[in-house]
Amino acid sequence: DMGEASTSSSLARYVDRQCVYADGSPAYAPNGDSPDMVPQHYLKLCGGKQKKAEAMWKATQEWRRKNNVWRIHTIPNKWFSEIKKAYPHFVHGISKKGYPIIYEQPGKMNLKQMFREGCAVSDMVRHYMFFMEYISNHICTREEVRSRMSPRPPPHSAASWGTLVVMDVKGAGLSSLSGDVLAYLKNAGDINNNHYPLSLKRAFVVN
Repeated sequence: DMGEASTSSSLARYVDRQCVYADGSPAYAPNGDSPDMVPQHYLKLCGGKQKKAEAMWKATQEWRRKNNVWRIHTIPNKWFSEIKKAYPHFVHGISKKGYPIIYEQPGKMNLKQMFREGCAVSDMVRHYMFFMEYISNHICTREEVRSRMSPRPPPHSAASWGTLVVMDVKGAGLSSLSGDVLAYLKNAGDINNNHYPLSLKRAFVVN
């Protein structure tokens, strides 16, 4: 329609916890991106194949629309505190190349119990989306983070940010897993591959 046509060449911006266009209408492209311009990392992941990258980019925008990802930070995340306890993960520090460092402790994971207490796999997946959007929009846009990239970092976009993950596996074992846990891990992996492609720049497994 005319509304979509008028915003097709606009850049999405993260304003008041939502991704919107200049006129305030919902933006289903991530912060810093235009709906009709395929981000470079989509092309890179697709081996330079334009049609394949376009289809993937279109699918990401539909996913962001369908799941209200564009305004996810305006929607209460009721399991936030419980999930942080059941799966310890936090952001601390910045790598030399300007990537926030995420620490995860699967050895202290107790998701099985949390799922038994009423948290659904969909709630956990929602939290993952909430977390990724927080990193992209709140952390990776900060000057102290972006200035690490280069003296003149490029404008913020889906292709201009990434993370470094330190996975502390001390104490991890098969006893921590269940059908629900595996379902969550698969869903989170699919979301990362399809809608935050190449966002993981480097990973370290320790202990």
